[in-house]
Amino acid sequence: MPSVPTLTRVVRAPDIASQILTNNPTQSPAPAAVGRHLLDLPPQILSEHRSWISSGHWQGMFDCAIWLRTPQGIQQPLQLLLRYQDSQGEKSLVVDRCASGAYRTVLLNGSVMLSVMGRVRELSLRLLNASPSMEALVDEWHLVPQQRR
Repeated sequence: MPSVPTLTRVVRAPDIASQILTNNPTQSPAPAAVGRHLLDLPPQILSEHRSWISSGHWQGMFDCAIWLRTPQGIQQPLQLLLRYQDSQGEKSLVVDRCASGAYRTVLLNGSVMLSVMGRVRELSLRLLNASPSMEALVDEWHLVPQQRR
């Protein structure tokens, strides 16, 4: 895995801090790549990137990190996904991976290149391969542009 710079700024405190995460029962069946919903991020965060434009195509690198508390540990390897929806449809990017183990806290982080067409309507973090019974508490999250305005 490539080295990732340390994040030094919280963009916004999570609205659902310390809430136990469960599968969303209202979510319609979707491909496995969609993963289990962790939290929604405000799409306005993306406008802090130097390349951001309100319409049309733009690309930008972002550093993403999330601290999870997992009281029972991780039964199988997990992947953190950044999922967003723009005018071209839904897109999911793998941010980081974590091996299974008896970890009580997990940091998943990495850098991702977003390629956006038009306005971003939805932006969220998701876990791929998370079992329905796995408890996970979001302690803190970051989504920081690598080049700011």
